[in-house]
Formats: sequence, structure tokens, C-alpha cells
Amino acid sequence: MKVVLDTNFLLAFFNYKINIFELLRDYGFVEIIILTDVLEELKRVSRKENYESILEWISKNLDKYRIRIEKIEKKGLATIDDLLMKMGEKGYFIATLDKILIRKCKKKGLRVVTLHQNKVVEV
Repeated sequence: MKVVLDTNFLLAFFNYKINIFELLRDYGFVEIIILTDVLEELKRVSRKENYESILEWISKNLDKYRIRIEKIEKKGLATIDDLLMKMGEKGYFIATLDKILIRKCKKKGLRVVTLHQNKVVEV
């Protein structure tokens, strides 16, 4: 299974000290995608030291957790949510904590995982 991460899901790694990558792997995901747009948003919304520590950790663990940084063309897509849903349409799960994004995805029949009590659950 493949999963693409939303910004707030990545922030859970740092803010709550939860190893989301370990949880995703234990859930059965063999490929974890982080979009470059998500990293850019992460840089905008987090303090510099938080952002740098997340990036450093990701770069050290790319192989261990099969993390791939991917850039996709926007082609008229306005938001990161749109980009994530585009990936969902290609068969990827979307990992998010955003209730609005979860609703949008469910309406389109896309598969979504979130965190609940420090576990990955499909909603």
C-alpha cells in the first residue's frame, strides 16, 4: 500500500512526538510519499528549528521507511488538498488530520487514514 502525507500529519510527528512513519509501516504501507508542496507549506507554518529537525530526520530515514519526496505538476490545481486528492485518485491513501479534507476525500470515494489514540486508522 502507498500513502501520501498531508502537512498536519507530518506536524504530528514533531508536535506529539509520535513516530508516524513507524505507525504507517506497521499499518502496512510500503511506500510513503511527501509532496514538495507539503514540505513548502510545512516550512511556512512551523518554526524554523522544527522544520529543520523534521527535514533532517526525514533525510536520515528515507531508506528505512521508504519515504519518497515527490513533486507533481499543479496543472490548475489550486491547493495542497487538491494535489493530495489527485494522488488519492491514483490509488494512494491520504494521511491527514484535517476533518474538512477527510470529508472531501470520503465524498470522492478516496481512502484516508488518520491518527486516533496514537494509532493509524482508516476513516
